[in-house]
Amino acid sequence: MAWIADGEQVAITMRRKVVARLIPEKPAVLRKIEAPDFAGISRRIFGDRIIKTDAVQSEREEYRW
Repeated sequence: MAWIADGEQVAITMRRKVVARLIPEKPAVLRKIEAPDFAGISRRIFGDRIIKTDAVQSEREEYRW
């Protein structure tokens, strides 16, 4: 396992014939994902309107059980 961790390939043989190979896993490629422009989306939907916090809170209270 140390050889594989160091990047070596290991051949497994049976009666001098290679039956399998162990190869190291390729490192995961991390991609940068851009977050959506939530402020832009909000402006497109609601315009420049500012919703007060207490208005949102009162709307939420109506849906509590």
